[in-house]
Amino acid sequence: MAYAADAQAKAPSNGTAKKGASAAAKAAKDNKKTAPPKSKPSSTDSKADTKSDSKAANGSKPPATPATQQLVNHDYTDYAIVGEDDLRLLDENSPLLPNPASEAEAAAREELRGMSCAYGPLKKKNAGGVLEPFPGKLSEVLERTDLDDIIDWMPHGRAFIVKKPKVFTTNVLPRFFKQTKYLSFTRQLNLWGFKRITRGVDGGAYYHQLFLRGRPYLAMRMRRQKIKGTGMKLTPNPDGEPNFYNDWPAMPPLSDRRVLPPLPPLFSEMLWMQNKGAATGKATDGMLEAPGTRSGRIGVQGGMNDQNGMGGMALDAVNMAAAGLGGKAAIDRVSENLLNALKYSVR
Repeated sequence: MAYAADAQAKAPSNGTAKKGASAAAKAAKDNKKTAPPKSKPSSTDSKADTKSDSKAANGSKPPATPATQQLVNHDYTDYAIVGEDDLRLLDENSPLLPNPASEAEAAAREELRGMSCAYGPLKKKNAGGVLEPFPGKLSEVLERTDLDDIIDWMPHGRAFIVKKPKVFTTNVLPRFFKQTKYLSFTRQLNLWGFKRITRGVDGGAYYHQLFLRGRPYLAMRMRRQKIKGTGMKLTPNPDGEPNFYNDWPAMPPLSDRRVLPPLPPLFSEMLWMQNKGAATGKATDGMLEAPGTRSGRIGVQGGMNDQNGMGGMALDAVNMAAAGLGGKAAIDRVSENLLNALKYSVR
């Protein structure tokens, strides 16, 4: 009896046990409500992890970073050290070619020997599909002293600059080039390898190591690049731009005694000359008509309409005089041909 009483005293009562269990369950439920929700991995993250793991397992390279900007290369070789006459002999493999005067000239000769002419007497290909491509036309423009206030060589003769772009676009570009916009002109410069100077005294000028004042035969080796580019725009590199005033000898100036040919006419000028010539031809027909004779008028008109006859010569001279081409010589020619036409008309 004493043993049973002691065991009953030590064991907790059923009510106390139930109360403890219910309290523990309530606490667990409260903790579950207050606990933050677990984050579920998104499908995108799981896919990315799976891809990265698979690439790492296959040993493939990670995605490439964007390419760095490419600077303009201003490396410059002085090909003017090879004279114009020696350059011709070099192309012809002539035994008359003298020995180079220095190692620099010998190295320049070797480089030039591997450059074929893009146009000119020894033209092979890559001239842009024209007889006289862009560099030849540009040389012709720069040799004209009547355009030097619009476009001209820099004092050293190794670069040129367009002084008046607007005037150049309207009055020079359509006379010599197929392009009619200044942007198209600069695009041709880029295609032919010209590089622009961005600062200093020559800021805004363009240069090419084969395009020099007084060296047209050297420019024939210039190459036109393909239209398809690399897809990357070159970044200006002012620190690498050449200093033509200190680092390289100046090119000799052109002679001021050159006889300049007439400027090629603009399209509007050609129309004006044609209209003026037609009006002058009608006036000349009236002057040459023999008074009171139908046969004389027919004969003179026939001669005037025949461009190979005396009347055609008179019309040509009248057109020249009307356009201001030829001056006194053209007027004298008009008078002489008119007298000859009159002689034939009264026979």
